[in-house]
Amino acid sequence: MNKRLLFIFSIFILLISSCTTTTPNIEDENGSYALSSDYKDFTLSWGYDYQASNKIMGYKLYSNGKITFFQQDKHTKEVVSDSIAKIPLKRILKILEYTNNAYLYTPALNEPGKECGFVELIKPTVNFYSKVKWNEHKTYGSETFRQLFDTLSTLVPPNLGK
Repeated sequence: MNKRLLFIFSIFILLISSCTTTTPNIEDENGSYALSSDYKDFTLSWGYDYQASNKIMGYKLYSNGKITFFQQDKHTKEVVSDSIAKIPLKRILKILEYTNNAYLYTPALNEPGKECGFVELIKPTVNFYSKVKWNEHKTYGSETFRQLFDTLSTLVPPNLGK
């Protein structure tokens, strides 16, 4: 029994020691930061999907710092978008660090409902896709991504609103 417990404890310690917060940036020889190669051409989207509406609405942050507002028709999948802002690399890196932490804390979330919020991260260079979705009920499980959603919404100029 003691050997089994020691083995399980050793595996637990090994797993904990291997878990590190990955930052999506690297420092170059000049001391400035750049996105790491796995974040090349990433997109980070967040928005709303209301059951009563035939459109999904939201915002998308691209690896170059450009932010667009988009609307997607649920039936035809047609997307209409408009560029609304651009943020500097330093801010992109902070947002991605916060996003990574949210994914480490809650790696999967799917709470369908009548009024849903979502966050979607796509990293094509490493074939990564993840979309988390939560409903209008403020459950404990969705708290981390609701906070991330609120943080991402601060990137949108105030005069545009929701």
